[in-house]
Amino acid sequence: MGWFGMRGLLANAAALSCLILGCLTLGCGSRTELLDAMGSTPPEVPEPPDKPEPPEPPEPPEPPEPPEPPEPPEADLLDCPTTLADPRLPTGGIGDELPIDGSKFATGAVSSWQWSVVNEGCDRILPTPRYGLSSENEAEVMFRPARPGVYQLRLEVRSEAGERDTCEFDLSVLGRGLRVELCWDTSTQTDLDLYLHRPNDESPWYVPGSTEPLGGFDNSTCNPANCPPLLRYGHPRVDWGYSQSPLEWCDAASTEAEFIAQGICPNPRASTDNNQQLATGTAEVIQLDNPSDGQRFRIMVHNFDNGLATPHVYVYCGSAPAYLGPPGIPPNFQTEFGGGFGVMWRPADVEIQTDASGATVGCQVDALFLGDAPYVTIDVPSY
Repeated sequence: MGWFGMRGLLANAAALSCLILGCLTLGCGSRTELLDAMGSTPPEVPEPPDKPEPPEPPEPPEPPEPPEPPEPPEADLLDCPTTLADPRLPTGGIGDELPIDGSKFATGAVSSWQWSVVNEGCDRILPTPRYGLSSENEAEVMFRPARPGVYQLRLEVRSEAGERDTCEFDLSVLGRGLRVELCWDTSTQTDLDLYLHRPNDESPWYVPGSTEPLGGFDNSTCNPANCPPLLRYGHPRVDWGYSQSPLEWCDAASTEAEFIAQGICPNPRASTDNNQQLATGTAEVIQLDNPSDGQRFRIMVHNFDNGLATPHVYVYCGSAPAYLGPPGIPPNFQTEFGGGFGVMWRPADVEIQTDASGATVGCQVDALFLGDAPYVTIDVPSY
């Protein structure tokens, strides 16, 4: 084949290629138009998954507790009394204002003072202590006792350099005659009553034939009707033949102020009845300033409203205390039935001892028992 034959063959092959490519192109276009005409749509693209929430940041750690401040260093700043006869201590009785000068105890330079009293006796049981303490952040404190006997006071001092010293010491409070105090744990809820029987007399606590306390009071006892400042239920004041005391012997800081207002300080005499109306949260107290030597008195505690209680009795003869109770029976000092005379506890008999001048210097306190148990009865008003 010559050059011209070969050239013609190449031209025909190129034309055929163009025809094929053109048909393919036309066919693809036609198919696209056909699919569009049939309404077909491409598949939906799925939504991307939600991104996970980022984790909560961890709680910051609790800061460590600050260390306790170190105790101030101890130092010898005080030389406190060690005996009741220390001349730096004041003397006085119930209701007196007794100044105590701490500067007389100081052996070094003191910049701060803190006084307190250790609660004992009824002050340990009542909701509020009865004594008074003022200027307790000063060098000289003012103390007002509410009972005879020994009080324990505490003094804490510091120096300018922060050094610390403390001491405790006893202070004796003078008493007179016979004093009986009753206090109980439920003194803001339950009505207990304190009685003192006429000496050397064994008559029943209530008039024979009576069936309950309010109808049975008489002059044989110092009781809630005839012994407090306010006389009740038509009874005259109890009279056992003792002379009255000077007005200043009645404690103006207690309910005895009501006796002073009447111009009397009788013997015996009782505090205001803690019956949740006339008084609440207080001790019941009977005071007899001038008993005679050898006289013997009996004490009785009565649960007037049959409420639960744990009674405690403190006896002071002059300044010497004796503690009685609680009896432990019946449980909660209550009876199941109520009414009548209820629960009556006779804690002790007290025999007075006086000196040649007639001043009470002590007593013998004999706890009373019925068999092997404390002398407690229910609805039995016998002596």
